[in-house]
Amino acid sequence: SGASKMADHPTSLSEAQLGRLRMAIEGLPALEREAFLLASRDRLSSDQVAKRLNVSRRRAERLIASALAKLDMHLSH
Repeated sequence: SGASKMADHPTSLSEAQLGRLRMAIEGLPALEREAFLLASRDRLSSDQVAKRLNVSRRRAERLIASALAKLDMHLSH
C-alpha cells in the first residue's frame, strides 16, 4: 500500500518533500489523520484501526484510503 511505502522508505524523500508530507498529514481531518498514522506509522491492520477508533472496518478502510488520496494529491503538486 502507499502508506507502507511511505513508512518503509522515509529517506527516499527530500527534506522539502518530508516537510510537505508532514504539513499535509497535519492538514488532514482528525479521524483520517489518526487512521492513516495508525495504519502507516504503527502498522495496524484495518481491523485494529477500526477497534482503536471505534468505527467499522469498512469505515477505517475508507478513512485510510481518503487520507492516502489526499496526501498523494497534495504531494503530486
